[in-house]
Amino acid sequence: MKTAQDVVSFIRQSKELHGSLLELRDALVRSSVKPTSEEIGRMTARDVLATFELREETTRIARVETVGFPETLDRLRQLGRDEGVAVVGFNGPFATFMVFFREEDDSLIGCIRVTRRDGNNDGGGEP
Repeated sequence: MKTAQDVVSFIRQSKELHGSLLELRDALVRSSVKPTSEEIGRMTARDVLATFELREETTRIARVETVGFPETLDRLRQLGRDEGVAVVGFNGPFATFMVFFREEDDSLIGCIRVTRRDGNNDGGGEP
């Protein structure tokens, strides 16, 4: 993936999505989320794992609703520590999404959704 728009196209065209990726696709179709940047972030698997293990812990302690943390962290643990990971964020009024790809082959690692507390989420319809 070269840009965030490449990721948007990939997600919109994917047929077999579930969990947070399905939520992200639906939010993209409704135009209720946008990429945080056109640039794709790049980190080593070690750094991504360290960052998102901490974020998983802090959201759990704060009782913030999330989807996709365990599966995505498990897949990140299977990568080589110095393997490149591309990271793309999406923000909307109800949720933030982070999507992870292996840089080597653009294969999808996972997607994490964190419900925004500052949004107007009443639990109905929007993630």
